[in-house]
Amino acid sequence: MNLKFRTENYSFEYTENNIKDTVVSERHCHSRFELIFVLSGNVKAVVEGTPYFLSSDHAIMIPPLSYHTVTSKKNGFYERIIVLFDKKAIPKILRSELVNGFSRGVVFSSKQTEDLKRICKTGKFDPFYEPLAESAMIRAMYETIRSKDETATDNTCRILNRSISYINDHIYEKIRLKDITAHAMCSQSTVSHLFAEQIGTSPKQYIIQKKLALAKQLIRDGTPPTAAALKIGYDNYSDFYRLYMKYNQKTPSDGKNG
Repeated sequence: MNLKFRTENYSFEYTENNIKDTVVSERHCHSRFELIFVLSGNVKAVVEGTPYFLSSDHAIMIPPLSYHTVTSKKNGFYERIIVLFDKKAIPKILRSELVNGFSRGVVFSSKQTEDLKRICKTGKFDPFYEPLAESAMIRAMYETIRSKDETATDNTCRILNRSISYINDHIYEKIRLKDITAHAMCSQSTVSHLFAEQIGTSPKQYIIQKKLALAKQLIRDGTPPTAAALKIGYDNYSDFYRLYMKYNQKTPSDGKNG
């Protein structure tokens, strides 16, 4: 089952299914905040190389431009709600905490799941539920802020952390693997192995998806597609266009509409 509900500020998607095998349901990088509520089942989320484990009535807040993979356990019933939103949806009093307060994921126990499930299972937009949805999301943001200092963020891999930091600091430039490894002080094979093992993709694909998420955000904010391509380091617009189409299933010009 897959049901969607949208308000002015938030996009909700409710899914449920029976899983027989381990399933990777996400392996991507968003230009928006993403909140994943787990209603049933056990989930492993890896955000920028850091693993988090979620069970029923837990949620994870993932900041924009954070590459992440979400994997469900096999042999079980799986139920979740995904919410996407921009920083403008965050009340001003909470904005600095959520926009600047964390760089990876925050896992927390949430009391908002039942309200959000009831709203999503209407299967259509109903203005009657919009205030309840908005209220539940603001309460979830408070839950995130209270929990962010308690979330385990052990830096178990210095090399991976240094590599990711280099990419984030140079995301507007052309990034070469040899520059990453020089910063991380290790071999190219080591970095490639760690990305594959901990993040589930290659450094090249990680950089592409992160750059494209940033370009999508720039275009949505009014930057012309050609300027957005140059800004993230693509001199050849045709290469940028091809990759944008591949990962977003729409043209860069269509990206200004969301």
